Amino acid sequence: MRNINASDLYAISYHFKGEKGSHQHIIINEMVKYLPVIINKYQINTPLRICHFLSQLCNESRGFSSLIEENIDPKNNRYEHKKILGNTHDGDGYKYRGRGFIQVTGRYNYTQLSKVINLDLVTNPDLLSNDVHLALKISAIFWSHKHINNPADRDDAREVTYRINGGYIGYQDRLEFLRRAKKVFL
Repeated sequence: MRNINASDLYAISYHFKGEKGSHQHIIINEMVKYLPVIINKYQINTPLRICHFLSQLCNESRGFSSLIEENIDPKNNRYEHKKILGNTHDGDGYKYRGRGFIQVTGRYNYTQLSKVINLDLVTNPDLLSNDVHLALKISAIFWSHKHINNPADRDDAREVTYRINGGYIGYQDRLEFLRRAKKVFL
């Protein structure tokens, strides 16, 4: 597999200007530094797996422009006191809102990932939105844990999306990013 460069990632994603474009530029340039090691370590190393992986990350991070869920009200949000996410304390919904390339959400998920990577994300959840390398690593761990290479190998975008998202939010955008990724890598 050839190296992935910034032009490849821009070809998959939307193109932003201004502050969002500046964030996108920083994130993409950091991604290309770490992607070779991450995709090899976690066996996301065939062209089709890479297409699915990058298209999902592109969708979840709004075109590689943000590693934190936007437009979440600190006081009134859909995650507050959601026991299925482990949000049992006042403020957990906002504190543990989606971060990283796959938008890790909920105290429970931050706690579980903290154990896997031996880093305290419960006390320091912003690490996932401030560190591109860590965000990529967490995405690959999640991908591996959910056995997403299997549906990616079958080119089953619907199942890949379900395993990442738990539903089909943004499915048409994910398909468009996948189409673009295939144009770059296949």
